[in-house]
Amino acid sequence: MGSDIQFVGGLLLRNSPINFKDLLDLVQKRSQNANFTNVDLRNILSIITKHNLLIVTQSEFDKVTYFGIDEKECLLRLSIPRYITQCRQKHGELPAQILEEIFINGSLMKSEILPIITEKSAFRITEAEILRAIEELTIINLIIGAKSYNLMEQHFVGDSKSKGGRPKKMTKKQIKEEEDKFNEHDLAMQQQAQLMEYPLRINTMRFLAEERRQSVIEMAKQKFGGCSGSNSGTTGGYNNESELDFKVFLVMALKFQSVQQLLTKDELTYQREQISFNANDVQQLLQEKENKAYNEKEINSSLDRLFQNADQYLLKINFDHKKQMAVYTVNWRHIFENFKIQLLYQIVEETMSKYHARVLRILSMKGFLEEKDITQMCLLPLKDTRSLINQLINEGYIQFQELQVKQSGQVILYGINPQSWQKGVALKVAKCNLNLLLKEKSLNLRSYCALELNHLYF
Repeated sequence: MGSDIQFVGGLLLRNSPINFKDLLDLVQKRSQNANFTNVDLRNILSIITKHNLLIVTQSEFDKVTYFGIDEKECLLRLSIPRYITQCRQKHGELPAQILEEIFINGSLMKSEILPIITEKSAFRITEAEILRAIEELTIINLIIGAKSYNLMEQHFVGDSKSKGGRPKKMTKKQIKEEEDKFNEHDLAMQQQAQLMEYPLRINTMRFLAEERRQSVIEMAKQKFGGCSGSNSGTTGGYNNESELDFKVFLVMALKFQSVQQLLTKDELTYQREQISFNANDVQQLLQEKENKAYNEKEINSSLDRLFQNADQYLLKINFDHKKQMAVYTVNWRHIFENFKIQLLYQIVEETMSKYHARVLRILSMKGFLEEKDITQMCLLPLKDTRSLINQLINEGYIQFQELQVKQSGQVILYGINPQSWQKGVALKVAKCNLNLLLKEKSLNLRSYCALELNHLYF
């Protein structure tokens, strides 16, 4: 977006929240351009806003507007090329091309998208086809309305406080005259014009939620696939119980139209977004998907196994007394937390060693332990175990507590520091992304690094 925008964005990132006047003073002091004016700064803020990277808040006390940078949206920009590729594979070339143009320009109105796609497309595309593709992307929530701020208003630049006034009183006759000015045709035309001129942006959070759902499903597939060979007995028309359990989980997981609970910690949002199933619902979904009959008793047994599984794939949220059936929902948040822990183990094993990951697994299962207990469970010499513990402490992955015991004296216990562990690994992945960008100017085929960063940082 340019060096000036990068410079202002860096100042916003380091000093946010900051009002317009303070930001202008800061820019003029540190900028190499001596003729930097408030108009230039407003133009830069407008461009950052167009790319959906500006956070604007207003103080309730002094009505001063403060600016900041949306770090989450900045980091998700690393994943946009991968999201566009996924859209191209799933929805076709035209929707992917629309997403690409919106990404390049930050946000676009429909009237701006039409000539761009028509001009750049290698094939002849009608406006109706483009509008239909935009509508489809809007329906599946991949593009949404972008925020817009009038940065020329006085309260945005902090020149003066907004002055409120009472609305002008109108007589009944004047009100009737105003209403007569608008007939149904005028209203329809206004709504159509407003729809055409509504800025659209990529819904990165929707892509992130879908990405997390796919990661959870892949983890479940590996776990069920890993234990599928342990049971050689056959059940009905499928090889074993594990295969049936995965089919049941998969059909429930793919039925979810909204996976907002993968992005929020708000319990109310989670309860509102969940979708429930009973055995009859799952049986019907499986039969529609595979065109074969399934036994209700076996479906019930599979749901019970998924509910009692150590990974807690399902939650039992209700009991339908009319049908005498339990009601289940997919335990998205718990499964995703398990996925993140497995990802952390994998990254530690690849960046440090399998022995470091072994120590972390033991502490995760057992809680705080003494050094001798860790040594005994790790099956390693005391010297090596002590070295591993010290390295993990230096990284901030584990912590220690000193306790006074009457018989033994001072005892040191070691345990995992979950927040510091996740933050430290996320920082390493972020540095890896930065090094790749500085060296190769793009992530290219290594975009999985940004995927791991998304899972750990947000």
